Amino acid sequence: MTSIAQTPITGLDLTGFTERESGVWTDAAGLVLSVHFFPLVPDLPAPLHEPERLRFARAQGVAASGGGLIEAVAGTVDGVPALRQLIKVPLQSRQGQAFIGSWTLPKDRCSTVVKVQAAEGATTGLREAVVMSQVGPADYFQPHPYAGGGQLGGLPYHVADLEQ
Repeated sequence: MTSIAQTPITGLDLTGFTERESGVWTDAAGLVLSVHFFPLVPDLPAPLHEPERLRFARAQGVAASGGGLIEAVAGTVDGVPALRQLIKVPLQSRQGQAFIGSWTLPKDRCSTVVKVQAAEGATTGLREAVVMSQVGPADYFQPHPYAGGGQLGGLPYHVADLEQ
């Protein structure tokens, strides 16, 4: 991995953020923003033009690590093909989860990843509890949208993961 100075990323609005190390910034709320350049062939499990295969394999990989893939969508960043992901992972140091949003810009022999991470605060599970009270326990857990009708392990997919 190399520093942001060696990436094609320019013009980041870092208002309210403090640089903690090269390519890593935090804000007063605890958000972590980072930019990473990898001078290696990207490790995406499928090309961006095969979204079903890419989503399923990413969902399996995230679940195998104990997390849950909420969303994986191909798109563009400033005209460059990219993969947008939203992942939830259990916190290691205490109860709760962290949510990681990223854009991966894969190239033939390298990639750049722009990532933002937000951990739940002292009160955890509030969003999930409110949503469960609205839909009921029987309808709360859903088949993972990238798993062909089932769950994959890791953190389960549920109605509170939906965009709305």
